[in-house]
Amino acid sequence: MITAGEQAIRILSNVSSYTLKTQKRTWSYLKGGDGDIILLIHGYSTSKDRWYPLIGYLTKHFTVIAPDMPGSGETTF
Repeated sequence: MITAGEQAIRILSNVSSYTLKTQKRTWSYLKGGDGDIILLIHGYSTSKDRWYPLIGYLTKHFTVIAPDMPGSGETTF
């Protein structure tokens, strides 16, 4: 469960959540902004959601993509 503060950060981050289905898995990722692309990869035992506080700043100048890695968050393994 997320807090009200975390929900506010998500709303203000200017990104949308997407899902991409392939033959072997379903990928979940965040994408937002415009410009050169920055790909944010989270560490072990976390998810794309850890990038929300930073994404709001980056999307002002860049296209930001933050996927959930396989077995993490909403991406299937």
